[in-house]
Amino acid sequence: RVTQARAVSTPPTIDGDLSEWTGAAWQPIVDRSQASMGLDAWQGPQDLSAQFAVAEDQTNIYLAVRVTDENIGYNSRARESDSVEIFTADADSREITYSRETADFRHLIVTPFSGGDDQGRGATTGETRLLKHTPRNIWGSPPPSQEFPYGKAAYTRDEKQYVIEVSIPRSALAWDDLRDTVNQLDIAINDRDSSGSRETQLTWSGNESNMDSSRYYGEVRLPAP
Repeated sequence: RVTQARAVSTPPTIDGDLSEWTGAAWQPIVDRSQASMGLDAWQGPQDLSAQFAVAEDQTNIYLAVRVTDENIGYNSRARESDSVEIFTADADSREITYSRETADFRHLIVTPFSGGDDQGRGATTGETRLLKHTPRNIWGSPPPSQEFPYGKAAYTRDEKQYVIEVSIPRSALAWDDLRDTVNQLDIAINDRDSSGSRETQLTWSGNESNMDSSRYYGEVRLPAP
């Protein structure tokens, strides 16, 4: 799958309000073929679906994600919560398996909560943490999350949908080239309904192995800003 970033002269305000994203090329995550985990638990687009868009300027990459979810659930482990995962890599590294961290690979995660409790009753809008997952250890254990010290993320949330808006410096993604370029990008959305952890994941282009390999990521075309 391929999408194109929209070059902007005025950066969007990172506040979860997507009114500045007119003219964006929205990409759907809505089909059963995009279920990378828990297909049997997925009840259709009203249960979990999304669309996302990408923008850019000379300094930052911007992401906006709209998620439909009829039951938004919190977990203190971000990846087991309702959340959005962002995967980026160099387009020339499609076959790499990330047994150790490489300069171009990023696996980030954002939740629609600023703090919250196990019922998700916190503030319905505000800033949220941008977290980074590191590669699995040599025993294959899931990667721990760490604060990603670059960029900014915000959300808005109501009963059955939420929005994530993110700004990340190009330098933090190793996407410094300001010529027309193509890089690898994937977006996954996680769904936690009634259990203690996520039951379902939908992924735009890749699959359940995204944290280990960029082979099936989609591509984002970045025109010269």
